[in-house]
Amino acid sequence: MGDLASVASTFWELFVLRPSGQGWTLVTPPGVADNGGLVMGPTSAATFVVGFEASQLLGFSPLALSRDAGRDWSAGVLPVDLAEEPDALAVSAKGGVLALVRPGQGSVLSGNTGLSSWHALVGPRALADSGGAAGCTPSALTAVAYSPDGDPLVGSACTSHGRVGIFEDESGTWQSVGPSVSAARSGDTTEVLRLDVAGSRTTALVAVRSSGTTALFLESQKSIGSPWVASVGERVPSGGKISATGTTPAGGDVVCLSGPGGAHAIVAEPGAPAWSTLPTLPPRTATVALGPDGRVDALAVSGSTMTDYELMAHPPAWTRVRTVTVPIDYHSSS
Repeated sequence: MGDLASVASTFWELFVLRPSGQGWTLVTPPGVADNGGLVMGPTSAATFVVGFEASQLLGFSPLALSRDAGRDWSAGVLPVDLAEEPDALAVSAKGGVLALVRPGQGSVLSGNTGLSSWHALVGPRALADSGGAAGCTPSALTAVAYSPDGDPLVGSACTSHGRVGIFEDESGTWQSVGPSVSAARSGDTTEVLRLDVAGSRTTALVAVRSSGTTALFLESQKSIGSPWVASVGERVPSGGKISATGTTPAGGDVVCLSGPGGAHAIVAEPGAPAWSTLPTLPPRTATVALGPDGRVDALAVSGSTMTDYELMAHPPAWTRVRTVTVPIDYHSSS
């Protein structure tokens, strides 16, 4: 939010939709400039860690932990910069925390919800040298998560064909556990854009890039060791780009696409063969959120105003339901 034409006057904000029916509530952790962006790693609807992307020559990433859906916060720090990836933080039910950091700074660090003590876990070179990267030559690490049984998971971009880059730390040994890429879907590169675990299910949003085109696939594994099931590919329109991504309560993904033809969003759920397309998004939509009761919201921003549009079913159309004014101090980051 803010003045998006200026990095110093752009501010990221965190909203929570509470079950009280009061709409979206602003819960951005206080005290730290968030011009670089925010990353969130949840363990439940109430407990999550938020990381601040480095900006304004800041050489580390402040962190904040909430156990009550953003009402109260405790502070921590990551001594290096968080990577600019949506799943750069992961929190386990047992209190472990994984942090994906920028290249050259250790790649993945491991800590706990004390948010003060960290150690290097793995980087792309170590994965490639481990022998567990068969079918994938990891060029960069792109996402972190915890497997259903609590082991660290890492997603990557791959420069070789054969397998999507998902790796699991099994008792200190990294193994490739990602799905195979069939000949019909093989491209020049694959990249895990999102890596999420909901209950026993693991899902990955995967981009396959070939000859200047990008196709998106949702890969889903119902439980550990079960086969991966892929959606059909959804091609990113020529001249278009991915402007935002999110997850669904069932473990799927929503992707906002912008391009010459306007902005729209697509949704893929685990086990569903094809992506579904939502109605054309309202102007200035920053992201789309799907709630557990079937609610779908498009959050649009203009300066210090956030407008919430809810998708009504019959007929399918966006309806403005609430406007939130956010107090923004445009000089606070300088």
